[in-house]
Amino acid sequence: MSICRLALAAIAAFFEICHGLHVPSSTTTSSNHSVGFSSTWDGPIPVDFYVFMGREPNGTELVAPRASVNIGGVDEAEGFYTLCKDSCPTGIVQHVGYTTSSMRICPCIALLLVADLMSDFRVLLEASQDTPLFSLGQYLEIDAGQEFFDIQKGHGMLRDLMDTGPEKAYYRKPGHFTVWMASDIGAENPRLSLAGTTFLDQPLYDGTPGAGVLLDASVSRRGRRLSHEVGHVVGFHHVAGGDVSYVYSHYQCPKEHRMFRWKTMSSPSCEMNIMGSWYDGPYCCPSASLLQVGSSQRATCLENTASAPKQPFCCGSQCSYNCPKEEPPMTFATSEHKDMLSSILQCWLFLRGHAPLPGVSTMEVQRTPRVECVDFKTDLGSCM
Repeated sequence: MSICRLALAAIAAFFEICHGLHVPSSTTTSSNHSVGFSSTWDGPIPVDFYVFMGREPNGTELVAPRASVNIGGVDEAEGFYTLCKDSCPTGIVQHVGYTTSSMRICPCIALLLVADLMSDFRVLLEASQDTPLFSLGQYLEIDAGQEFFDIQKGHGMLRDLMDTGPEKAYYRKPGHFTVWMASDIGAENPRLSLAGTTFLDQPLYDGTPGAGVLLDASVSRRGRRLSHEVGHVVGFHHVAGGDVSYVYSHYQCPKEHRMFRWKTMSSPSCEMNIMGSWYDGPYCCPSASLLQVGSSQRATCLENTASAPKQPFCCGSQCSYNCPKEEPPMTFATSEHKDMLSSILQCWLFLRGHAPLPGVSTMEVQRTPRVECVDFKTDLGSCM
């Protein structure tokens, strides 16, 4: 934690928040470093943040999106507001009868997001593979128009951003990972908003645009939404929910990592995967239609109601309600999925800097991928 605080203090001391700010990588890169999952290593993958600015309702000033001020759970000690309130622009919002704190996105939060990517994905690799996977690349606050700040249709905007060429400052640079951040991202259903959306399985091929994710700037740190969306980019589907007909396949990869038929959770557990969970919480399922258990099993869970549901609850005939009320931190390395996710990550890293398969043109690779993953603010969505 002290290293992180020193890095944040350095940024606050030497850089002023402005349009076009470039934040140097916090990690020194090195070339030709063998790490086991590829013949060479070109250093950490740069993560570029393009923050779309705009005007809030009844506002005249051009501002960056609001960030999360959550201080619940682990965010009390490690959240964006706790660690960045002295670096990011903050304020007080007046409501009827009360006030709340506010904070806007700034480089401090970008640093923490990159730190989370490094720690979250590191657990899927062998301990000997200690080279940092990601580094902070470029941080830009951009006035691209109000439609980029308050996005009405997230699906269409993601496709437009993915197809943007190098004439725009927020273009996906080859070999880089791009995070576009907005104040609000509307879904097809006007009553819902997206926390993030991206396309499934985006290799960082040589000479082609890098990977991209569209992210709501207000996501909390403990929710690990950027890590979740980057998981989709690597090739991870959701691990909880119904069966999906998805096969991860890249024949350029080593044999042991090149192909996997996706599997979802076989039963509830006391683990929380970043790609989804079926937590065997102690509370009864609040929905009678999802309960699907007899009265003897209902007696083992704590009382719950649909009108005022308590969490964490479990739904389904396989629930035993034996997990603690306090959920554990989320991780990719849950027992049922660690090996598969590790192999897919190693394949994705192996493909970095490689040319596409023979016979596949650069234009074909540059086309927007077809499988879009959408995740809502209230719940995970789908990939289709």
